[in-house]
Amino acid sequence: MISHHHLTRKVRCNRIWMRVIKEYRIFSLCGFSLSCQHCHKATGIQFGQDIQTATQLMQLRGVVDLLIPRGGKNLIRSVVDNASVPVIETGAGNCHVYIDASANLEMALSVVDNAKRQRPSVCNAAEGLVVHREIAGVFLPLLRERLAGVEFRGCEETCALLPDCLPATEEDFYTEYNDLILHVKVVGGVEEAISFINAHNTGHSEAIITESLTNANRFTAGIDAA
Repeated sequence: MISHHHLTRKVRCNRIWMRVIKEYRIFSLCGFSLSCQHCHKATGIQFGQDIQTATQLMQLRGVVDLLIPRGGKNLIRSVVDNASVPVIETGAGNCHVYIDASANLEMALSVVDNAKRQRPSVCNAAEGLVVHREIAGVFLPLLRERLAGVEFRGCEETCALLPDCLPATEEDFYTEYNDLILHVKVVGGVEEAISFINAHNTGHSEAIITESLTNANRFTAGIDAA
């Protein structure tokens, strides 16, 4: 797996994974000694962060059996364009959060804020928000105030509730922005939410905020996502 991130936290995480993989490999070779220097050299596992190293890895025919790029669309496109070894191309992420009528609004505000603004460029960031009509009039103005710097593009009902919201096109509802943009749809209930999300998503990641176990179970059973 290739994960090309420049954030320190991601680098530390990748190094930990590499250490775990290497130690497992050493144990399988040596059977008992994780300090065996011969086995450390024999694992053939290396850690690289730069694009040149990643490109070289993509072209090691006869050495690398399979690449699974994990990262943004630029990394995935680079692997697809440059690899001469087999590749599993991971999909785009037009991911949604559905706010049900029974949702805890404080929780919902925190979840959407994190899902949209923490790292908008990643494939599991929230691109779409679906809100139950019963709470839209209260929730959406609160969210608009909270998400400073985020551009809202919404359906007619959303635009009526948020004066600065831009009208969403049908293309917007299919778009993975990888940016501080959020498309918004107001619906009448969980069934309409499921139908809307399944019609527009990429099968990546979807979420529901609800206090109703019945609606949670219906959502997870009805949504087509990984």
